Amino acid sequence: MNLTDTILITGGSGLAGTWLRKALEQMGFSRIFLLDVVRTGQGNKEYIGSVNDITFLRKALGDCKPSFIFHLAGLVGHKPLDEMLSVNVEGTRTLFDALCTHSLFATRVLITGSSAVYGDKGEKPITEDMSLSPTSNYSISKVKQEEIALEYFNHQHIPVIISRAFNNIAPGEKEQMFISRIASQIARIEKGTGEKLTIGPLHSHRDYLDTRDVVAAYIRLMEKGVPGEIYNVCSGEPVRISDFFSFLIKSARLQIEYEVVAYDQKGNIPYQCGSPEKLKQLTGWEKQRDIQTTLLEILDYWRARV
Repeated sequence: MNLTDTILITGGSGLAGTWLRKALEQMGFSRIFLLDVVRTGQGNKEYIGSVNDITFLRKALGDCKPSFIFHLAGLVGHKPLDEMLSVNVEGTRTLFDALCTHSLFATRVLITGSSAVYGDKGEKPITEDMSLSPTSNYSISKVKQEEIALEYFNHQHIPVIISRAFNNIAPGEKEQMFISRIASQIARIEKGTGEKLTIGPLHSHRDYLDTRDVVAAYIRLMEKGVPGEIYNVCSGEPVRISDFFSFLIKSARLQIEYEVVAYDQKGNIPYQCGSPEKLKQLTGWEKQRDIQTTLLEILDYWRARV
């Protein structure tokens, strides 16, 4: 990647898109274009529209002619399968069709996939060659997204690299996310506008990175990733989410009363930890940020906003 290259980030308004843009700007890249359904006011130019709109995508790609596309756009959470497939799968197909329309076959595309595709692998470190066992509508759509991307790699020879990110957090994440849900409640209780904190079961183990470390891995993969290959983006360090909860409670400025409430855990994976060795060996990437520091940053982020 050269500093004069044109870069397109789909889903540029999201958490990863925001931190990715900042990282690229700090590296000296100036031709950064964002594509999303909402305006951010950042980047050289923003294309506002849906990844399902082929006319819109053809116009956007014909305008900027990107050398690199970080494809972050997509739905997350618990939504009907048809909605997930429409955006995560058909939106990806539409993006590649728009590339083909303009004969942009040399454009490198990073598909930002998810560790959710692995399902429950017990307490083994998850490697990229393990079988896929999606347990939710979201993970089903991400499996199919990968399949679509690899079709264009195999048949149109577009250089596609696929990442599978495990859990990641950073200031700016949505309030419904696990850490921000806790931090925002603590901040409100500290301010006197909240009451008892409520949270779901805390027995799961997860592999967490700071989102800024994740986007650093994305950039390394865009530069050095082998087209057609898949790479885990993770720490390799399992953490009990109850430990994160306890750390945040102890970091509060006053005593916090809380209640652990039951909720439907259908499809929940009790333990998931990845192996980042393939990523490290190819790119030299290493995580840089202490995750407890990130937790405190997220708490301060919500203290400033409640």
